[in-house]
Amino acid sequence: MNTFLAAFDNVPDPRADNARHGLCELLVVAFVAVFCGATSCAEMADFGRAKEQVFRGSLRLKHAIPSHDTFSTVFRMIDPKALDAVFGRVLIGIAAWLGDGDVIAIDGKALRGARDKGHSARTRMMVSAYAAQLRLTLATVAADHGGELEAAIEVLGLIALKGMDACFRGLHGPTVRAPWGIENAMHQQLYVSFREDAARNRKDNGPADIAILRRRVLNLARRDNSKGSFSIKLKWAGWSDAFLLSLLRRLADT
Repeated sequence: MNTFLAAFDNVPDPRADNARHGLCELLVVAFVAVFCGATSCAEMADFGRAKEQVFRGSLRLKHAIPSHDTFSTVFRMIDPKALDAVFGRVLIGIAAWLGDGDVIAIDGKALRGARDKGHSARTRMMVSAYAAQLRLTLATVAADHGGELEAAIEVLGLIALKGMDACFRGLHGPTVRAPWGIENAMHQQLYVSFREDAARNRKDNGPADIAILRRRVLNLARRDNSKGSFSIKLKWAGWSDAFLLSLLRRLADT
């Protein structure tokens, strides 16, 4: 997990200097919890307590596992762009795998459960750059104020597109339709395996930050070539500490 600790060290900590729990360690616990099926901050805390001895193999956890309130507060405050950027650094070698003619899908997806009834009724959107052949998310940007096209332009600026085709889908504006399997490759997993549309993280940056974790967990799971469905791999990661740690090491070696 040292690779993740080093990467998360680049996320600015918005909390006061006397915060009890280290931000890097909290993010590692949250990421692994989401990989193993956690869908809320309460489940992140429960998972962390259940796997505390596993985490102590790599983390100090001076004040044990954070509470669900601490997870919630942190994700409401963290800048989603900074969080997504650290995964880009972990996967810096991805550019070498993209060949001429590869399709990068610029795709918008609604976070249907993240609508805050006390604010605008507009559904929150995430816009992602998705490598269709590799089936990996390259970058993700939240369209906080309904500006999906603006978010698409921003996400394009985060990736190198030389020799590749960019196609747009699901955005509120002019689109280019292309034959790709993004509905099956990414959306279905977010719907079924992560139950994203049922997630009720609503406040501030929380919905965007946790949506980013889900998309990056998909990247990690797809580095495993063993037999079995994606859903089964999520379950195995929660059941088998050895399988989980092998997946984390595989991404670190990418």
